[in-house]
Amino acid sequence: MMTRIIGLCVPLLIIVVVVSGCWDRKELNATSLITGIAIDKGELKKYKLTTESIIETEINPKTGGKATPSIIFSLEGDMIAELVNRLNIGFTRSSTYSHVQVIVISEKVAKEGLLEFIDFLDRNREIRNEYNLIIAKGVPASDVLKVSYPLQKSSSFKLKAQLETMFKDYGGDPQSTIKNFVSSLISKGREPVLTAVTIRGDAEKGKRKSNMETIEPDAMVLLSGTAIFKGERLQGYLDVDDTRYYLWTQNKIKSTSITAPCGENKLITVHIFNSHSKVKSYYKDDKPFIQISVTLEAKMDGTQCRDDMRKLETFNHYQSLIEERVKAGIKGIIEKAQKKYSSDIFGFGEVMNRQDYHNFKRVKEKWNSEFAKADIDVTVDVKMRYTGLKTNTFLNENN
Repeated sequence: MMTRIIGLCVPLLIIVVVVSGCWDRKELNATSLITGIAIDKGELKKYKLTTESIIETEINPKTGGKATPSIIFSLEGDMIAELVNRLNIGFTRSSTYSHVQVIVISEKVAKEGLLEFIDFLDRNREIRNEYNLIIAKGVPASDVLKVSYPLQKSSSFKLKAQLETMFKDYGGDPQSTIKNFVSSLISKGREPVLTAVTIRGDAEKGKRKSNMETIEPDAMVLLSGTAIFKGERLQGYLDVDDTRYYLWTQNKIKSTSITAPCGENKLITVHIFNSHSKVKSYYKDDKPFIQISVTLEAKMDGTQCRDDMRKLETFNHYQSLIEERVKAGIKGIIEKAQKKYSSDIFGFGEVMNRQDYHNFKRVKEKWNSEFAKADIDVTVDVKMRYTGLKTNTFLNENN
């Protein structure tokens, strides 16, 4: 009996394996790989959608020739969800969005609100949630995708790599994704932030292939910091340096450099190679009280002062200088968010929800107003571990 059953099952299994396949399979040579999307205000319709589609053979160093590495195409409509399926008005191939690296949104669109198309981006199964969500500060979002660059021929790949490197080496990028944005948007204790970029130089010349053939490009896309939101609407910006202080409140600084004065018109720079932050949030004297403690490990990068680095008091003095600089920076951006925007981009409300739920429950619907009057306490502890290849500076050798 068992032998007969096995004999019947084996042919059926073979048939299943032979005829099965991916029902939604798309052949690469029949698709356009969309790597970047830009959203601007339309002239005739509500939105203008711009996409970058790469030419795979030109991106590959082994097969690349003199052709353009990507194609930029724009069209207008009232719904982003519809526009992404209408690209064949211009493209010959079916569009695939699984390789999207960045989505750039214009300042004008962001100030009016993002809810109308964030839902589409969040629920679309083809667009992965690993891309960076970016605000184009003072320039059309479409121009960000059009500026070429010699090393990464695709503007989208260049921008993605640029943001990741900046976050890792300096901490000037908040690494914003659709997942982060939606999570902050629905939170009662945190407001969203996004990466902000701009263009330096002549954007029109930057669109030409010749921009990749000169040692000094006519245009470059630059990271300009962090875009602050209140709900779905853009409110303002933090610059690149302030973004580092923001990331300290999030315990996300991996590596950065800090410069502080060590004398009259003299400076020192230290490299932070290890960092850890803790935040406490609770009510004290009927006001929110926010405590932030930061511990840093650093090494000397450079000095313009003649202090003897062989002496312990010099180490202690330099440590205190860096501590004061970081402390002032963190307090400064929190006060800016309080006084100028009344927007808790730091998630202090989320922390209070965990640590002092009884009090937060009373004010969660008006938390931004409570945050605006919160008392802030910042402590910073810096440990200078070593001074590089030399202990003392050569500036003292002639003394």
